[in-house]
Amino acid sequence: MLTIPTHNNRLAAALAWAVTAIGIMAFAVVHLFSSVGELAAGDSSHQHGHDHAHTDDGHLDAFAELTNPNSGMAWFVAFVYTLSVVPPLLALAFKARAAGIAALVAGAFLVLGNIADGCTHALDDKAAAPLLVALIAIGLPGLLAAALTVRWIREAGVAEEIGLERR
Repeated sequence: MLTIPTHNNRLAAALAWAVTAIGIMAFAVVHLFSSVGELAAGDSSHQHGHDHAHTDDGHLDAFAELTNPNSGMAWFVAFVYTLSVVPPLLALAFKARAAGIAALVAGAFLVLGNIADGCTHALDDKAAAPLLVALIAIGLPGLLAAALTVRWIREAGVAEEIGLERR
């Protein structure tokens, strides 16, 4: 059975990767707000793997934390989160199977990395919320995006074999 490739799977994959990118950003915002909340509350009993500035009485110094970020780490984190636009852009800009494979690899890296981050924060904080947010906001749309990207790759392969589409 020969199916004529359409743009529907490619565009659906692009949309699903865009929703996944929004989930990645939502996860980052939730993590940022929970960290700022911890710092503002001065929760010195909260133990996790991050280094924080402390006042003389042992409480977390929220002002010092928020005004003196590690700029190298901040740029690295910003760069990694910026990469979440790569899979949808690949799907929108290119029709070829190679672009689909690149989108799938890049998207899988982002999804698995952020779910691992959610798991790490869940273990550090001894709370399930970070992992649940990562699974719901990133894992579910990422799984759908991966499935749609595989469908796009298959259709692009058929198109390349019969010489219908190049780009």
